[in-house]
Amino acid sequence: MKSAEQFTMEDALRYLAQRTHSASELRARLVQKHDSAAIESVLTRLESTGLVSEQRVIDSLSVRYSAKRSVGDSRLREEMLKCGISSESIGQIIESAFAPETVRATELVREHYKAVTSPAKIGRFLYSRGFDESTIESVLENLPWAESE
Repeated sequence: MKSAEQFTMEDALRYLAQRTHSASELRARLVQKHDSAAIESVLTRLESTGLVSEQRVIDSLSVRYSAKRSVGDSRLREEMLKCGISSESIGQIIESAFAPETVRATELVREHYKAVTSPAKIGRFLYSRGFDESTIESVLENLPWAESE
């Protein structure tokens, strides 16, 4: 017969098979079905084996939001806070793990808009992706077709 900890571990591994979760995300999902002692034991084991770590979450986010699915710093902060990463380390993580926001926005516009498009449309697109106003203005000033207008 399986113990409560085994059932908890099975659920945790099932969630991790779907996508990378932080310890706080896993705890929030597991608390609905399992007792806290079993959850803490399982999380300790998963963290000691490296299956649950802040670095794995950061790596997952950097892959998820690379190139065509790029987002701005405010969206990255929001996602990292949701994953349980401490707000003190988020700024440093964004600087080290991601290209500068202007570079990401420029690449995104190049990939997404192949032809002349309204600057207002591009601005709304970038804003919806979490880029800040100064980044959007910088990208719009340097559009490849901006000189021809």
